[in-house]
Amino acid sequence: MKKLLVVEDHVGLRESYQMLFIREGYDVTLAEDGKSGLELAQAQDFDIIMLDMLMPIMDGISFLRQFVPADHPKTKIIAFSNLQTPEIVSEAMDLGVKRYVTKAVTPPGKMAELVREVVNEDY
Repeated sequence: MKKLLVVEDHVGLRESYQMLFIREGYDVTLAEDGKSGLELAQAQDFDIIMLDMLMPIMDGISFLRQFVPADHPKTKIIAFSNLQTPEIVSEAMDLGVKRYVTKAVTPPGKMAELVREVVNEDY
């Protein structure tokens, strides 16, 4: 079973993704902010991290700056956010994000498809 970490501050969206990905067959862990998400990501290995970029306590870019991909080589990160400034997208990609998705225009079914695609890619 693939392990997925959803780091999202909006409780309704976080729980919706939890239900969606449990139905898709994933072992889902939730974090409500970047700090708790980073602690979870550093403590265990996940196949996929879905990372919101705008969160309290620690935002997505700060998470990415502190997460060490070499310590978790099988972990792939998908950033999903309505924050789409070219600088943020570029920095996120430079810090190891595999996909940067616009949250407002990506329906749950498309997100599930994207996660399946990324989890099966070799990097």
